[in-house]
Amino acid sequence: LYRWLILRISIGAGLIKFRGDGCWHDRTCLWYHFETQPIPSPTSYYYHNLPQWILSYGVDVDFAVQLYFIWLCILFDVPSSLIGSVEKRRSVTWWLVRIRDMIRYLRAFGGFVQIMFMINIASSGNLSFLNLLTAIPPFACIDDGVFCTFYSFLRKMRPSLLVLFFMNDTLEKRTTQ
Repeated sequence: LYRWLILRISIGAGLIKFRGDGCWHDRTCLWYHFETQPIPSPTSYYYHNLPQWILSYGVDVDFAVQLYFIWLCILFDVPSSLIGSVEKRRSVTWWLVRIRDMIRYLRAFGGFVQIMFMINIASSGNLSFLNLLTAIPPFACIDDGVFCTFYSFLRKMRPSLLVLFFMNDTLEKRTTQ
């Protein structure tokens, strides 16, 4: 239900912009949005002073996230019963497991994109509490397996990152001596 909720919220917001004012089609809405929004934040000044080509690109990103990437959030699961029923044929089982994992990671990517998009909007100050509340449902797209994979990746990378940090620190000490 959470994935369906984020789909409805995102598609609704995207279609309102798409069918709304012509500045969305001209890609100029963000040129004026940050100075005219109802509740600006201290960061709104910096968003408003970004180059106009970045703000126009932001409109494209807005449409991409709200109208295209959102469909990744409702990708279906391959049922475990289907995988179990074809266990006699190993090649079919292997492909089903790979497809299931690919779908799971695509759905997690869609959820992550939605979360980061909402945090970005919240940082600009426009009703940020509402955007932070809207960032909660996409967490339903990220299952425990994805978190475990990400955590194990970080555990593997952490020693190498620490070595790079300490190597950089020792290089700085050598140059200052």
